[in-house]
Amino acid sequence: MYIGKVVTKSKSLPVIDYVQIVAEYDAADTSKPTLIIGKTKAESIFGKDKIKVLDKKIEDNVYWTFAKNERRIDFEADIDAFNDIIIGKLKGAVKYSYYNIFTEDADRTKKFIDWLYTGKRKIIYIIGRHLYMYAPRTDTVFGISLEDIEYTGKDGNAVLDKIKDNKNNIIIYDDNFISQRLRLSILNCQYLIPYLYFLKGE
Repeated sequence: MYIGKVVTKSKSLPVIDYVQIVAEYDAADTSKPTLIIGKTKAESIFGKDKIKVLDKKIEDNVYWTFAKNERRIDFEADIDAFNDIIIGKLKGAVKYSYYNIFTEDADRTKKFIDWLYTGKRKIIYIIGRHLYMYAPRTDTVFGISLEDIEYTGKDGNAVLDKIKDNKNNIIIYDDNFISQRLRLSILNCQYLIPYLYFLKGE
């Protein structure tokens, strides 16, 4: 699934994952942040009066920048700014909720564990003794610590085995499916990994 678009005939741009490169602008689809490369291209779509050198935002969700051979400095800065917009969109797409078994009531914890063991499709990212879980069609990634579970007297590995036994659970152990550029951009937001994996398959 793409969450942003760049309009250009170039096939290689320093944009992050989940950004689609297209040759032509689609006025019917402005739901995704869109960057138009080239002043002439932007003017041909919106008219010269709408393209301002000091304001690269044309309208909601639509931006423009110079082509690399027109103004390289502007091009590079605006690509970076557009990448930041996409990162912000990713961070805003899902909420993160840490499930604290020490403060939740027993009935809710039982339902949560049942959801882990038998619930519908989830993408679960395991890093160390921490789990990040995203269920499609929700807007939340849940986190839980196996160390917390073990502190209550349960066997963390046994819990993990039961989670793995649920065939609806997709287990991932690394973030190698995303680019180094994106990985560095979300260093402090590891909860996004299962959501990004979900987007990759859509």
